[in-house]
Amino acid sequence: MLLKRILTSLLTAALMAPATAQYAHDNFEKAKEISADTRVESSLKVDNPDGLGWEPGEISHAGRKGSGSLWFKWTPKKNRRVLIRAIPNNGAPEMMLILAIYTGNSLETLKPVPCSSDFKTPAESRARTDAFNDGVRIEMDVAKGVTYYLAVDSETPEKVGRFRLTIESSKRTFRPARQILGGNTPWEYYLPLSLTQVSINDFGKLWTRPSQPNQLKFLKEGFSPIGYGNAHKTVLRTNLGGDPKFDPGGKTTYTAYFRTTFTPEDDITALGVEGVFNNGAIIYINGKEQHRINISPDALTERWDVLGLGQIEGLKEAEHPVEYATLSGLSLPAGQPVDVAVSLHRLPKNNYNMLFAMKLFAVDTK
Repeated sequence: MLLKRILTSLLTAALMAPATAQYAHDNFEKAKEISADTRVESSLKVDNPDGLGWEPGEISHAGRKGSGSLWFKWTPKKNRRVLIRAIPNNGAPEMMLILAIYTGNSLETLKPVPCSSDFKTPAESRARTDAFNDGVRIEMDVAKGVTYYLAVDSETPEKVGRFRLTIESSKRTFRPARQILGGNTPWEYYLPLSLTQVSINDFGKLWTRPSQPNQLKFLKEGFSPIGYGNAHKTVLRTNLGGDPKFDPGGKTTYTAYFRTTFTPEDDITALGVEGVFNNGAIIYINGKEQHRINISPDALTERWDVLGLGQIEGLKEAEHPVEYATLSGLSLPAGQPVDVAVSLHRLPKNNYNMLFAMKLFAVDTK
């Protein structure tokens, strides 16, 4: 009987003891060092989210209380612009990651890093709002010899698992001065499911000007990423079909239409576009076409049955590359509403998925 009581006491004590971290870099002071200067991949597995914890003085990364952070540190060897991503392994978009980047020598002295010297928005990302693909991504300028601390967390403790952390050179073609449209921007959208729902005269030429009176009214509104099909279903914030299980099947869904407005605080002469347009797009500013992505230059902009040029070579069907574009030669005065519109075009043949996510930046051309 005495032995039974002793064993019971030991078991109870073990169950009530605080969980210990499974990884040393659960603590800021033991952040895992990243030594590569061009690209690095780090993979870890957390079978028990309770094994990760918060340290006294640790802030909520990207303003969200996560499951428990892991810390990495990196000191680049040269000044450059980089793309930093944390991506769930095996394409598991249900794992809603958080990524935030800081400088400082302790938790008490950490300071959020801006994306660039011109763009003061903090370098942070949340999969729930910012993801163009699985995981989170940050594009930022880094300085030679500065040590950056990267905190990776998750908003979904029940989905914590393996992820990859990568650092590589950015492919962004412009230097943003400030963000105009972000992940929390509402977009009007319309997905016609048949030719009878589209009139070339009434729709094809009028849909790009939402701020003008007596224009065609769109049917729905939502937030990006917007799409349907196998385009990262669990990451989508808005489903084009209005139902998470929406599948157009054999219906002719060639083009989806998106539009929104913004009012600049200062005069703008150039805009930078960053986004996913699966599989092709035409971008309009104030009703005027500005740029085409994976669309033939000979295609008629008024037609709703314009198709993308084809799958980008080297990519799998489920992959959606981030595209960049600079819209220059604009004259957008401060205080006057600006119309932004995008037509999203699918590929030829049996391609039944779409994905739209877009950010817009003011670009300093001086």
